[in-house]
Amino acid sequence: MNQKTPQELKQLENLSNQFNDALFREDENKLYQILSTTTNLDRQIIRRYYKKMYNVPIQTDIKSKLSSSLQEITLDLFDLSYEFDARELHRALTSFMADDNTIIEIFATRPKSHLDLIQKIYKKFYKNSIRDDIRKLKSKEFSEFLLTILTVQRPTEQTISNNDAYNISKDIIKHGLKTYGTDVNLFKDVFLEKSREDLILISRAFFELYKKSLYDSIESEASGRNAKLLKGILFGIITPAQWFAKKIFKSIDGLGTDEKTLNRVMVSRAEIDMDAIREYYFRDRKTDIKNDIHGDTSGTYRKILINLSEK
Repeated sequence: MNQKTPQELKQLENLSNQFNDALFREDENKLYQILSTTTNLDRQIIRRYYKKMYNVPIQTDIKSKLSSSLQEITLDLFDLSYEFDARELHRALTSFMADDNTIIEIFATRPKSHLDLIQKIYKKFYKNSIRDDIRKLKSKEFSEFLLTILTVQRPTEQTISNNDAYNISKDIIKHGLKTYGTDVNLFKDVFLEKSREDLILISRAFFELYKKSLYDSIESEASGRNAKLLKGILFGIITPAQWFAKKIFKSIDGLGTDEKTLNRVMVSRAEIDMDAIREYYFRDRKTDIKNDIHGDTSGTYRKILINLSEK
């Protein structure tokens, strides 16, 4: 809160009052106005003021006054990023059928510092550790990979040479990509303990040697959850904006809308790399994100999503 001036804090306190009034009058236009003109930091302050003034968490009133899609995205917007991811992971890990897409998205693209925060809040929210829930997954190899990700700190700078990249590429072929779905040490060494710059070098060297991208090779030679995780890490680390652009398209393509995925990507990336996501989306689809969202959603929910796409 010390990042805000006293005047700004007073404005946010007033917005807390206005948000309460809009909720109880079911004034969706006012709710949209508040949500569309505040940052996540602003909403955390509004959330604190709301609890102080009304002695109830803002989420409780959102759940009682809003419904369906509008309720879900409003709740998402009032979460801290790691709270949001913890809730999404709990849903994904404990569902009758584990939601691999959500699990892979979060584990493949969040830095270790963020995963550390997720683990702490997960324990606070659900009283058991995320590690315990991961161990309950039916695939032992997949769960081992996820647990390994929680322990490894990816370097932030280049650590290998071009020659190293060629040798690593040869090693990948020598051992076989299928092995990378069963050997945690191989997986850890190449896909977790190398920086983004390292992975770019390895991918380039691999293509020069074998005239096929490493991503395509994983797709053709490996299978199952582990292959999806390998592809997610490779794609999500090297070009995360393109990765998320594709996820947005898949969530609204065809019949029906995958609102969970759409909400998660739009909310989690709005203040990080939405500009780049828009560019990749337009490059790959020849249409704007907001145009596709407009055609696939409705009401205030649609307005909020379009606003997020323009951040």
